[in-house]
Amino acid sequence: MTHNTTANTVESPSKIPSILDQHSWPPTPLSALSAVTRASNQVLEKREDGTLHGVRYVVAAEPSTLRPIRSWTINIEKWSCESLATISAEDILFIRILNMSDNDNVEYSRIVKDIIVNGEKLTVDNQSGFNAVMATVLFISKIDAGRLPDIDKTLSIYNFKN
Repeated sequence: MTHNTTANTVESPSKIPSILDQHSWPPTPLSALSAVTRASNQVLEKREDGTLHGVRYVVAAEPSTLRPIRSWTINIEKWSCESLATISAEDILFIRILNMSDNDNVEYSRIVKDIIVNGEKLTVDNQSGFNAVMATVLFISKIDAGRLPDIDKTLSIYNFKN
């Protein structure tokens, strides 16, 4: 029942550079994240009954004082608006990534520090870290292309859902 799917891009005005422009993005050595070129974006869908549903992402640098950025967070959430007073949001996927200085052997268990799927914190190993990065890139690519991602299918493909 998809109708009128439109992309609503959240972009910084041209005078204010994006956080991604101001700092070293993508985190070394995760070149797969070079596909992520915006700090945030969303796509929404208006259904026949007048409700709005959407998915958005936000990329943020972890705060640090007087030193280069050491980590990044990426949060992907779905939201719905049933009426003016009823707006709900739910985190789908959250990852924290360290900015490493070496480009050598990529061990995702050393780079991806936190993975939270549907509110559940997962154990990070090389496979789950890789899957989290790839799922993140897929979600963001779909959102940036103006398409509502199939959340359940994507989480299932990357072994985050039974």
